[in-house]
Amino acid sequence: MYKVEKWVKEEHQCELCGFDPVLTYPGEPIKAQSATLDCDHIISNNKMIVEYENPSNFQLICKNCHAIKNKREGDNVRKDYRKSL
Repeated sequence: MYKVEKWVKEEHQCELCGFDPVLTYPGEPIKAQSATLDCDHIISNNKMIVEYENPSNFQLICKNCHAIKNKREGDNVRKDYRKSL
């Protein structure tokens, strides 16, 4: 719902780099524009913990920023292997 709520408020820019799919792809349908953004957990270790499943732990970011963030934070590595890295 976070992504929908942000879109309805016309807050559809990447919260890290400022990429705006509405400006970049003006002729595309909303579904295609919104597909360029992901709802990301700011603190990824808290996924699936009820207290952290709230808007204060979410951010709307583009696919590129999401890939970079996941690589930097080790989200692309299984959690049981992260401690050994």
